[in-house]
Amino acid sequence: MENHPYRGKLSVLESLTPLAGELRTVRIDRGQLVAFCSQIGSSHFPNLRWNYFFIHPGLDEVGVDYFMLMNALNFCYWGDPKWTVEYRGQLLDGAFGMFAALTRALRDGYPIYDGEWLAGISRNDLAHILRGEGEIPLFYQRFNICREVGRVLTESFGGRFHNLVARADKSAVKLVRLLVEHFPSFDDSDEWEDRRILFYKRAQLAPAMLQERWQGRGPGEFSDIDEMTASADYKIPQVLRQLGILVYCPELENFVDRKVRIPPGTREELEIRITTLVACEMIRERLQPRFPEITSQAVDRLLWSAGQVKKGPNHKPYHLTLTTAY
Repeated sequence: MENHPYRGKLSVLESLTPLAGELRTVRIDRGQLVAFCSQIGSSHFPNLRWNYFFIHPGLDEVGVDYFMLMNALNFCYWGDPKWTVEYRGQLLDGAFGMFAALTRALRDGYPIYDGEWLAGISRNDLAHILRGEGEIPLFYQRFNICREVGRVLTESFGGRFHNLVARADKSAVKLVRLLVEHFPSFDDSDEWEDRRILFYKRAQLAPAMLQERWQGRGPGEFSDIDEMTASADYKIPQVLRQLGILVYCPELENFVDRKVRIPPGTREELEIRITTLVACEMIRERLQPRFPEITSQAVDRLLWSAGQVKKGPNHKPYHLTLTTAY
C-alpha cells in the first residue's frame, strides 16, 4: 500500500486524486457552484465561538480536554428515533447533544477530562453520561474509544488532552498528526486500489474548534489553521446536494432518498466524501478574490450553519453510513 505521510491539506487532496479522476456516482455542478458563490457576502460567514449555554464555559485546561474528548466521540447521530439530550429545558441532538451530554457529565462530577478515569470507564457510566431520548448509535464503539483515549493519554500525554495540544507547538498539522498516529480511532482513512485515501475529519476538526473557541489565542493559537480541509461528513454533502452543487446518479439518489444505508468504504460513500472536499475547495478558490483570508474550514462553517436551518418537506436527506469517522 502506498504511504501518504500527512503534512497538511495537500496530503489529503493528493490522496483523493485517483478516485476523484474517475467519478461514477457523484458529480459537481460547476454552474450551481458559481451561482451559490455569487450570492455569498461577508454576513453569511458565522463567527462561531462555541459558547452556547450547553457548552462547558471554562477556557481552562479542562475546557481543552472537554473539546478534545467531544471530537473523539463526535460521529453518527442519526438513529431512529433520533438520540436527543435534554439540557436546561431544551432538547438537543447531533453534535449539540454530545456537547450537552459532556457538559452535564462535568456538572454531575464525572472526571471526563482524566485519562486514567476514561481508561477504566464502565459501560454503565458511559450509558448514564450519554442518556437521552432514543439510543445513540454505535454506543459500543464510543465506549471503546473512551477507553482507547484514556489509555493513550495516560501512557503518552500525562493523562490529559491539553498536554497533547501543547505538544503540537501551535501547529494544527502537528496536532492532527499526533491524533492520527497515537489514536487509531482518529485515523480516518480508506484504501482504494492499493492507495490510501485520507479524510481525517474529526482530527482536523479538533484544532479548528479550539481555534474558534479560544479565538486564536492560547490553546487555540495555530499558525497553520489554513491547512485544514473542510469536513467530509454527512451534513456538508447534504447541504451541497440541497444547493444542487453535488448531483448523485439516479441509483445513489434513490438509495439516499429512501434512507438505505450505504456501507463505509464503498465507492458510493467514498465519492460522496471526496466530492464534498473537492467542492469545498472549489468554493474557497471562487470566493478567495473577495475574501482573501478565507479558509476551507470557513467554507465548512458556512455550509454547516446553513444545514442547521430546518428545511421543508422537500429537503434532501443525508446519506446514512454507520461509521465512527463522521
